[in-house]
Amino acid sequence: MGLVASVGRNNDELVDNLVKHDLIKNERVERIMRLVDRGKFMPENAVEENAYKDSAWKSDLGLTGFLHISAPCIYAN
Repeated sequence: MGLVASVGRNNDELVDNLVKHDLIKNERVERIMRLVDRGKFMPENAVEENAYKDSAWKSDLGLTGFLHISAPCIYAN
């Protein structure tokens, strides 16, 4: 489920780390991942701890419906 070593305090740091670990190999993919902030797709209470880790995330039962977000390295491929 991703390389949790690729962690950032914000979306740009996450992408920087994915590039550094050679998980993003294409400039176009890098640009798109910088434009689409992963934190915007998570509930506010999950953003600080989970949004900028290279790991999958799944909503808990406290949310209406279910949400699963794959690890960023999956999208980088």
